[in-house]
Amino acid sequence: MNPLTYIEKWISEHGSAATLRDHVALLKSQMDASKSEVSRLETSLKNAEAERDGFKAQAEKLQAQLDDARKQIEQFKQEPTVAAVSWGSQPRIKGRMG
Repeated sequence: MNPLTYIEKWISEHGSAATLRDHVALLKSQMDASKSEVSRLETSLKNAEAERDGFKAQAEKLQAQLDDARKQIEQFKQEPTVAAVSWGSQPRIKGRMG
């Protein structure tokens, strides 16, 4: 091998090593950014799940209130009203008054 071949090889290897070092640094940077994003997303997910659980509990409470209101409405429909009882129990008077 001539001396230029050694120099070319050294330059090529050194350039490859420098490029590789830059790529590794870039990958480490991207990995750190990804880890940070994952952490942020996990926190966001936990908050969303807690909010969802709160909404579920509120929905269950409101559903129970709605069921109670419907039962009360049905009870009111079943019970005769005071006016219906009073009106229906009055004897009819025939003829004219006066």
